Amino acid sequence: MRGQLETKVKETVKRLREAWTRLEGKRRFVAFSTGKDSLALAAMLYEAVAPERPQCLYTHHNLEFPCNLEYLQELRERGFAVEVVRPFLEYFELIERGIGFLTLKDPWCVPMLVGTGLLDWLQRQGARCPQDGVMFRGMSGTEYSH
Repeated sequence: MRGQLETKVKETVKRLREAWTRLEGKRRFVAFSTGKDSLALAAMLYEAVAPERPQCLYTHHNLEFPCNLEYLQELRERGFAVEVVRPFLEYFELIERGIGFLTLKDPWCVPMLVGTGLLDWLQRQGARCPQDGVMFRGMSGTEYSH
C-alpha cells in the first residue's frame, strides 16, 4: 500500500510540474481552505515547482472559524505563502440581497463567498478577467462525487 501511495504522489507532482509550466503567464494560485485536501495539493505543488512558492489564498468570511487564521500562521512559519482574502459580499449581505442561503444539504452560497475574494485578488494582480488566472485546489471525495 505504501508503494502505491508513493507512486501516486510522484505522478501527481510530475503532472503538477507540467501543468504549472504550461500555464506560464497566467496568475496561478492555490485556493486554500485549511483542510487536508488543499494542504496536500499545496504541499505537492510546492514540491513540483520548488524553489518557487505559489500563493495560497484563503478566503475568510463571517462563517469561517476564527481559529483557522491561527492555523494559517503556523503554515506561514512552515514556509507556505498564505494570503487571507475577504469576499466583497459577506453571507448576510447575500441574504439581504436575496442571493444567498445556507443549508447543510446545499451550501451553494459558499462558492460565491470564496469566489468573490479570489476575483478581487486576481484584479489586484492585474488580471483583466477571471480567465487570466488559474486556480489549483484540492478536492475531497464528496466534492468529486458531485
